[in-house]
Amino acid sequence: MNISIGKFDDSIDLFGKVQRYPNSNKAGSALFMQGFVAENHKQDVEQAKVFYQKFLEKYPEHVLANDCRMLLQQLSLSPEALIEMFEKQNGMTVSDSLPM
Repeated sequence: MNISIGKFDDSIDLFGKVQRYPNSNKAGSALFMQGFVAENHKQDVEQAKVFYQKFLEKYPEHVLANDCRMLLQQLSLSPEALIEMFEKQNGMTVSDSLPM
């Protein structure tokens, strides 16, 4: 697919074409993937947020909905706040995980 050759905008467009068929069992996943590509390959946080929010509006019960909520929450955090959140979740600090 276009992702593997670095054509991220083309990939987002192709996933968008699936949206023409809203009753397709792939429509929700395709919309989620638009956000994923924007976030992880284009490094475009704002575009990712738009896709993720649209996904949650259209598919709030989708199998990926909880993951999407978590991603949206994380996108709004600073790197420091993100580290702090992970430390609290795992009961450790960054220095605890470094080799001695």
